[in-house]
Amino acid sequence: LITQSIATPQPCHGYSLFPTGELILFDGDPEPRKHHVVQVWRTPYLTADVSEAKAAQTFLSKIGNAEIVRAMAECRGVLTLLAKDDSFSGLYVELARSCGDIADSYFWVGKDEAHNLKETLTEIKTTAEAALGEFEKVRRMRKTAAEQTTALQEKAQKAISAATNTDPNDILGFVQLLTTLRELRGQIIALRDVRYTDAAVMAAMDKAVAEAGDKLSAKCVAFLLKPEALDPYRKQITEQQARVPALTKVTEAQEVEEALVKSSSELEMLTAIVSGLKIQDATETTRIIEGISTLFAQLNQVRSVLRNRRNDLAKTEGAAQFQAQLSLLSQSVLNYLEVATTPEKCDESLTRVLVQIEEMETKFSDFDDYAAELVKKREEVQTAFESRRQSLTDALNRRCSSLGQSAERILTSIRNRLTSFAKPEEVHAWLAGDAMVAKLRDLIDELRKLGDSVRADELSTRLKTVQQDSLKQIRDKSEIFVGGDLIQLGKHQFSVNKQPLELTILPRDGALAFHLTGTRFFEKVESADLESQRAVWDQAVVSENAEVYRAEFLAWQMLKAGGDDVSAFMAQRYDEGYTKGVHDHDAALLLKPLREMQSALGLLRHSPESRGYARLFWHAWAEDAEKKALFSRMQSKGRMRELLGVSNEDVDDELLKRVEGWMERGCPHPHSGGRTRASALQVVRCLLEELQAKTQFTRSAAALTPRTCRRPASI
Repeated sequence: LITQSIATPQPCHGYSLFPTGELILFDGDPEPRKHHVVQVWRTPYLTADVSEAKAAQTFLSKIGNAEIVRAMAECRGVLTLLAKDDSFSGLYVELARSCGDIADSYFWVGKDEAHNLKETLTEIKTTAEAALGEFEKVRRMRKTAAEQTTALQEKAQKAISAATNTDPNDILGFVQLLTTLRELRGQIIALRDVRYTDAAVMAAMDKAVAEAGDKLSAKCVAFLLKPEALDPYRKQITEQQARVPALTKVTEAQEVEEALVKSSSELEMLTAIVSGLKIQDATETTRIIEGISTLFAQLNQVRSVLRNRRNDLAKTEGAAQFQAQLSLLSQSVLNYLEVATTPEKCDESLTRVLVQIEEMETKFSDFDDYAAELVKKREEVQTAFESRRQSLTDALNRRCSSLGQSAERILTSIRNRLTSFAKPEEVHAWLAGDAMVAKLRDLIDELRKLGDSVRADELSTRLKTVQQDSLKQIRDKSEIFVGGDLIQLGKHQFSVNKQPLELTILPRDGALAFHLTGTRFFEKVESADLESQRAVWDQAVVSENAEVYRAEFLAWQMLKAGGDDVSAFMAQRYDEGYTKGVHDHDAALLLKPLREMQSALGLLRHSPESRGYARLFWHAWAEDAEKKALFSRMQSKGRMRELLGVSNEDVDDELLKRVEGWMERGCPHPHSGGRTRASALQVVRCLLEELQAKTQFTRSAAALTPRTCRRPASI
C-alpha cells in the first residue's frame, strides 16, 4: 500500500470502464443538450490478464510489485516531510537520511525507466544538508550576538555604576567618565547592526547609558562653575610649557605634542558638553566657555613655541642624518656601478638607487634645501648610470660586431673549402673534425650568451645552408652540372636560372614598380589609384596599420558580429594575422567597455541621419489602420522586451518596401547636399526600435540645440 485518498466524485450521465483501464463518461448537464461532452480517462484499474501481459514486457515488472510499492511508500514519506509547514533541524536531518536510504537501498531508482528518481532524491538531500548548514550558521551567529550583548551589558553596568556612585574631585575624573560613556554609546549603536541582537535590550541599554551621561554632565557643569575646576588642565599645560626649552630631541618634542593634543581633545569635549546642556543661567555657560577658551589660548601659545623648537631640533638632527644618508648613497652608487657589467644590471641598479633617493625625499620633505640637493643628486646618478649603460652597450655592440665579422670570415673560408670536396662523406668528416668549424660554433654560442640571438641564429642557418649547398653541388656535379649552375650539352654549356618567373609589384625608389622575379626587369607603375593608396603600401596585414591596433580591429569586428567567444571568432580569421593569447586577450578587454557603451547609448547608437529619416517617414505616413496596428504591435514588443528580455530583430518586408519607395520618391531633405543617405534597412530598424521605446524618437544633445534652418517641404 502506497497511499489512500478519496477524490471528488465526477458527475456524469453514464460511463464505461474497459479492461485496459480506459474510462469513458458522458459529462453531466442538468439541461437538455444537442451535443454531449465525452471524456476519456486513463485509470490504473486493469484486468489481471491485461496487467500481466503488459508487465511481462517492462523493466519495472522485473523489479517486482512488492519492491516498487516499498520504494514508493518511502518516497511518500519524503513527500510528507516536505509538506510540513514548520522548519527545524531534525526535519532536515530526517529528510537527508531518508533520501540517502532510498537512493542506496533501491538500485533501480536511477534508471530512466523509473523516471530517474535518484536525481530528485539527491537534489532534496543536498538542499536539506545545505539547510542544516544554515541552521548551524544561525546558531553560531545567535551565540556570538548573545555573548557580545552580555559583555557590553557588564561593561555598561560598571560604567553606569561608576558614573552614578562616584563623585570625582577633579575635572579629569569627570572627563574620563564622560569619555567612557560616550564610547559605550558608540559600541551600543555598532552592536545594533549585528544580526540576532535583541533590539529591546539594546534600546534599554542605550537609554540607561544616555541617562547616566546626562546626570554626569550636569554634575560636571556644576563642578565647572567652581574657580578651581580647570586647575588640572592649567597644570598640565604649564608643565608641558616648562618642558619645551629643555627639549633636546625630536622624539621628546613628539611626546610633548601628544600630551597637548590629548588636553585639547578633552577641552573640546568639555565645550561640547557645556554647549549641549540646557543651562538656565546663560552667564554660567559664558563663564565656563571663557575659562576653557583661556586654556585654549594658552595651549595654542605652547604649541607655537613647541613647533619652533621642534623645527630647530629637526634641522640640527636632520643635517647630520642627511649627510650620513647622502654619504651612504654615494657609496651605494659606486658599488652598483662596479657590479653593473651588463645593460640589464645597470637598469636594475639605477632603479634601486632611485628608490633610495625617493625614500630620502620623503623623509626630508620638510627641508627645501635638502630637496634641491636631492634633485641635483638624482640628475648626477642618472647621468652616471646612463653613461655606464651606454658604454656597456657600445662595448657589447662592438664585441658582437667583431664576433660577427670573424664568423663571416670563417664562414667564407668554409664555403670555399667545401667546393673542393667530391664526395658527401668527405664533407661530413671535415665539418665534424675541423677546428675552423668548431671555432665558428663557439662564436655562435658566445653571440647567444651576449644576447645577440638573431645574428647567432642567422650564422647557424647559414652554416647549415653551406653544408646543404655543398652536398647538393656534389650531387649535381655527378649528374649533369659541370660546375655551379652550368649544364654541359656536348661542347656547349648553359646557365640555369631555377627561380620561377612571376610578375610582382614592389616599392622602388619611392614608387611602385612591376618586377619579374629572377630578372633585372623593373618598370614604374603609373596609376593615380595606386598613388592615392600610398598609406597602405607598407601595411603588412589588413587588420592593422599605424593608427589602428590589431586587437582594436578584432574587437570592432566582434562588436558587429556579436557573440562572446573571442578565441573562436579569431580562429576563423587566420588571414588577418592575429596571435593567440595576445590579440584575443586585448580584444576581450576592449570588447567589454565597447558593449557597455553600446548598451548605454540605447537608441542613440543609430546615426542621426537614420533617426531623422525614420521620424520624417513616420510623420509623413497617414494615420490609417495599418500604421496604428504597427504602433500597437511595436509597443507590445517593447513591453515584452522590458519584462522578459525577449528581443526580436526581424524586419517587416512590407514596411521595408514602403520606406524604400518613400526614399526613392524623394524624401524632403533640403540641406542634404552631396551626403550619402542612410539605407532603407537602417531607417526601418531605427524606426522599429523607436516605436518599441516608451518615449519615441530619441534626440541627441546637438539636435536639441536651437538653430535657424529652413522648413522642409511638405510630404
